[in-house]
Amino acid sequence: MRSPEIAEFLALNRRPRQRRRAPGGLRNRVWDDGEPVWIPDVIQDTTFQRAPQAAKAGLHGAFAFPLRFGDEILGVMEFFSRYTRPTDEVLLLSSRSIGSQVGQFLARRKAEERVLRLAHFDDLTGLPNRSTFNQRLHHALAQAQRHTKPLAVLFIDLDRFKIINDTLGHEAGDRV
Repeated sequence: MRSPEIAEFLALNRRPRQRRRAPGGLRNRVWDDGEPVWIPDVIQDTTFQRAPQAAKAGLHGAFAFPLRFGDEILGVMEFFSRYTRPTDEVLLLSSRSIGSQVGQFLARRKAEERVLRLAHFDDLTGLPNRSTFNQRLHHALAQAQRHTKPLAVLFIDLDRFKIINDTLGHEAGDRV
C-alpha cells in the first residue's frame, strides 16, 4: 500500500508538462547532457525543483537515464529511493545500455505504428484510404442491414483537379 504522500508525488510527475520548464533539475540535466544522472540525496541538491514534494514523500535518492535511439533522446526514465545512496558506477554504465535498448524498442514500435497508419490512412490529409474506406463501408452496410436502418454514402469527385496540381503546383493542390 503506497502512502498518500507517494501518491501525491506520483500525481505531480504524471501531469503533462513541456520538456523544458526551468533550468537544471533531474530530467533537464539528462536531456541536456544525454547522460545518466545520480543524485544521492535530492533534498540536498539545490537543482532538484521537486525536492519539497520528494521530502514530503520521504524520498531521497534519485537516478535518471536517457532512452536513446542513436543520437536522439526519446525520453527519460526516473527512479527514486527512500534512502540516500552513493553513486553506483556499475548501474550508471548499465543504464546506458538499457537506455539504448529501450530506445531502439520505442523507435521500432513508433515506426511500426507509422507503417500501419500509412497502410490505412492518407499521409497528407489523415483521411482513411480506399482500403480502410471499403472496410468501414462493408461494416456500416452490415450494421445497417442487421438493424434495418438506412445508410447514406456521399461521394465527391473533383473533376479536372489534376489541372490545379499541374498549373499551380502540388502544394497549392494540397491546400485545396
